[in-house]
Amino acid sequence: MDSQVLLASLGPFIDQSAALFVDKSVAVRALLLKLYTQTLPCVPPDVIRPFFSVISSNLCCAMTHIFEDIRMDSLKFLDLCLDCYPGLVAENSGPLFLKVIGQLGGDKTKLGSGCATASVLNPVSRLASSKGKTQILSRQQRLLEAMIAAKTKIYDTSVPHDLVYEWSNSKGHAALLACRPLGDQLYH
Repeated sequence: MDSQVLLASLGPFIDQSAALFVDKSVAVRALLLKLYTQTLPCVPPDVIRPFFSVISSNLCCAMTHIFEDIRMDSLKFLDLCLDCYPGLVAENSGPLFLKVIGQLGGDKTKLGSGCATASVLNPVSRLASSKGKTQILSRQQRLLEAMIAAKTKIYDTSVPHDLVYEWSNSKGHAALLACRPLGDQLYH
């Protein structure tokens, strides 16, 4: 896909495609994830920032959808957003964080997610299984890491995504110890 065409029509592209997070067809969601996987890394965070609320709100809808497979796929879209735009996810973390917690089966009156509670009560639910809970908790951890990094203002959205960061946490304060490209030695 030509990046200039994508950037020129980014608003309508995001508006119309993000609505497909809740499409009933597994194939449509799989193709959308593939399309987003190929296109989102080409769009800088400052360019997508005005449209990220559309992605975030549609992601929240997918996380609380009545169909479990849509909720499970929402975790894949969350992963992609965390990979490409951790700073933007952190800025929109309030509703997303509550929806991730809701997938673990939280109180529907507090979290606005009755669907996730139904998953926990359903013995054949994939989200209620140990593997499903582990997947949800790993997303929650990644979201918390993005939130901490943004809160402590140590995450730079201009840094390439293929870097490995090493953190230290002393007395409740996170600090960047070292940063290195994947597969390379540490540098400070």
